[in-house]
Amino acid sequence: MISNEQLPENEILQIFKSEGFQILEKIGHGAFGQVFLVHHPNLEQEFVAAKVIINKVFDMNEWNTVGILSKDPSQINPFIVRNIRGKQFDKMTVILMEYSNLGTLFDLIQTGIDLPIPLIRVIMRQILQGLNYIHSKGIIHRDIKGGNILMHSPTGSGRV
Repeated sequence: MISNEQLPENEILQIFKSEGFQILEKIGHGAFGQVFLVHHPNLEQEFVAAKVIINKVFDMNEWNTVGILSKDPSQINPFIVRNIRGKQFDKMTVILMEYSNLGTLFDLIQTGIDLPIPLIRVIMRQILQGLNYIHSKGIIHRDIKGGNILMHSPTGSGRV
């Protein structure tokens, strides 16, 4: 199902404020929702990404995936974006996840910068290790593309 329907940002802002979050900026959007950089004083991480999805188009498999990948902290893979928590509201679902501070692989490619072959190998290896991990948990990504590979400092740290 493809949908470009999104909640008005003032509704999102109101819900985030009521939960004690401060929206710092909108960092992405797609057919199924929006992503914001947010801050909450009680979270371990200074900044997190908040993925906001309208409930009408929310795929419960994504909710189940959040649970599977967060159940055992000892099983955290450094090449998977870590989900912190999720919460469903009347109109939307919010999934908090670790913030990847360098944008996407697509963004990196668009810069036109020539990357050294060893760095490309490192990034590819990390992406494949991340995919191998989620496949071992019985999860199939279904939308692997440059825009869904998040880059994190230190440089060359690709995450699915």
